[in-house]
Amino acid sequence: MLRDHWNFTASYNYVTSDCGAVTDIWQYHNFTDTEEAAASVALNAGTDIECGSSYLKLNESLADNQTTIARMDQALTRLYQALFTVGFFDGSAYQYLGWEDVATPEAQKLAYTAAVEGIVLLKNDGFLPVNQMQRVQRVAVIGPYANATTQMQGDYSGTPKYIRSPLSAALNLNQFEVIYAEGTAIDTNVTTGFAAALSAAAQADFTIYLGGLDNSLEQETLDRTSLAWPGNQLDLINQLGNVSKSLVIVQFGGGQVDDAPLLNNSNVNGLLWAGYPSQDGGPAIMDIITGKVAPAGRLPVTQYPASYVDEVNIFDISLQPNGSYPGRTNRWYTGVPTLPFAYGLHYTSKPCLQILNRTHTNPLQPSPSHGNASSSPSTTCKT
Repeated sequence: MLRDHWNFTASYNYVTSDCGAVTDIWQYHNFTDTEEAAASVALNAGTDIECGSSYLKLNESLADNQTTIARMDQALTRLYQALFTVGFFDGSAYQYLGWEDVATPEAQKLAYTAAVEGIVLLKNDGFLPVNQMQRVQRVAVIGPYANATTQMQGDYSGTPKYIRSPLSAALNLNQFEVIYAEGTAIDTNVTTGFAAALSAAAQADFTIYLGGLDNSLEQETLDRTSLAWPGNQLDLINQLGNVSKSLVIVQFGGGQVDDAPLLNNSNVNGLLWAGYPSQDGGPAIMDIITGKVAPAGRLPVTQYPASYVDEVNIFDISLQPNGSYPGRTNRWYTGVPTLPFAYGLHYTSKPCLQILNRTHTNPLQPSPSHGNASSSPSTTCKT
């Protein structure tokens, strides 16, 4: 398909594997009996270079006549042609890049912009944005992400020049007195931190709770089995709601959790989904909370109810519904999502103009509306 249909045939067009994928052919997929056989079938199928170590077995593959010198020459030719094409051997501009070209002011600005634009406002009863007019003098910053740094990077991240936590961003605002308490961890039933968190919230004019998911629950080779908030985080949030004058939740993580308990909790005044906002996540979150910038992000996936995991079989990847099977994705899911794909609120009191009122559950049925959200990609708001 790649070579014949998409015309990927230039002399420098090469194919590389995912990291460890060639080894998987033998070790986990059991497609071959030996590692050298896995290396030869990958090479013969058109994989010119691998990310891993199985191609070190190609000498044995050659000795067993599992592949040929001609195929190896073809792969090497493509790889070296690619190096010549980018000037690797004759003074490419890339070879003169140094550390001064890393973390430039432009790159740092882009990191902040990406964090801001990726944050989605899921709930707001009018409390957000917080500003000087609300006479807020003291804020409690609570939760396992309150003082997070590398935790905000998620999986497959580099080493940034700096990482600004939400706590540091709140302190740097010089707008409020800040009281910090961790309260709880991501996935635990230990409640020893609850007392300090509740005390901080009771003293504050408003509380920010920062939690959700992290790489201890979700990453490659580590799949979640639940769509509910993990550990005792919801318990702490409920108790914070009872003592806080106002409560804003910031939810982190790559995947979604069922936010129905927060959306239906009248003590939760605002809810933001921040994903993994990385090095400038702290300032991005605080700037949105204080109204320096406005949220404009949209959910990139459907947020299913927690019961969805009991309605689907992980081995059935059919998209369309069938009998008791509710289907998958915003197009085919026949249930009622907690929040639909592309959902996102704004800081505006003006009505949204619905250009296209299309469902996010079943293409033939209308979906429920949540506030003044943009319930489809084809919705615009005057601001």
